[in-house]
Amino acid sequence: MNIYSIIGMIILGLVTGTVTSMIVALIFVFLGIAMFVVHLIK
Repeated sequence: MNIYSIIGMIILGLVTGTVTSMIVALIFVFLGIAMFVVHLIK
């Protein structure tokens, strides 16, 4: 393992974690909007 592959793996992990957290946040936002709409309809 040279330093460049370690840096590449760290960057890849950060990007993957950021994308995953963004997807999770979007899912929670959609769930919140859906709950709000359901409450409005009721």
